[in-house]
Amino acid sequence: MQTTPQIENTDSLRRSNPQLLDLVDNTSEIIMLLSLTGRFLFVNTAFRETLGYSEEELSNLTLKDMLHPEFAEDTLDTLQRIKDGSQVVDYQ
Repeated sequence: MQTTPQIENTDSLRRSNPQLLDLVDNTSEIIMLLSLTGRFLFVNTAFRETLGYSEEELSNLTLKDMLHPEFAEDTLDTLQRIKDGSQVVDYQ
């Protein structure tokens, strides 16, 4: 079995706080954790089921791969501001 960063992060979360992982993974809200490069570190079940991706597929994608072209530039600019240390408030 191949280990991906997403699987490693999920395993780390599972070991550190299993109740939190259960809550996050089983909520109906879409939750994801991204690296500063836009790689998916964690996505919950609702994310995978709603968007139709497996963990393996997501390990080969970045946020940029999934963004609609209409919103990509603004979203990636906002992520760059976060990487640069700027505070982003109420981004939707």
